[in-house]
Amino acid sequence: NLSTINDSANFQGASINGYMWSIDSGRITSLSPNPSVVFDSSGTYEVVLISTSDRDCQDTLVRTITIWDRPTAIVEVDSACLGTPTFIDDQSQYVVSPSRWDFRFGDNNDTTLRPPLSFPIDYTYGQPGTYGLTMIVTDANGCTDTAEHDAIVLDLPQPAFTTSEICSEDSTLFI
Repeated sequence: NLSTINDSANFQGASINGYMWSIDSGRITSLSPNPSVVFDSSGTYEVVLISTSDRDCQDTLVRTITIWDRPTAIVEVDSACLGTPTFIDDQSQYVVSPSRWDFRFGDNNDTTLRPPLSFPIDYTYGQPGTYGLTMIVTDANGCTDTAEHDAIVLDLPQPAFTTSEICSEDSTLFI
């Protein structure tokens, strides 16, 4: 989980020339005005910002932030024959309920779906082939994950045969 923490310090009549960030009880420190931090796991973290002005005045801001677990996107896609629906099933793992699904079907068509939604959903492709389907899931906390799976659409067989003209009670060979 990548987070960018923005400086919110402001001193009247002075400019800020120093920053000292302490995140997660000093496990992460930075002198950058806007550090980017990767949190390895969810939880609550204390963030301390000490800002120093060009006149050597200091002020401290302490906040607790929450890092949410991200969903684990898993999509299953059935192969289908041309003209029949391809079934797409969301097998994702969620900590909190999903709030939307973005689908890119791989044929220049996209859609966004929202709850309530019943899986599997179906989609019918217009041509045979292999399509790279992408599903982006977003949970109620705004966390996202992406899963990809090939959707295989099989061409229909072209039935054909020939036979000779025959009379009743004669046999014929169908080729």
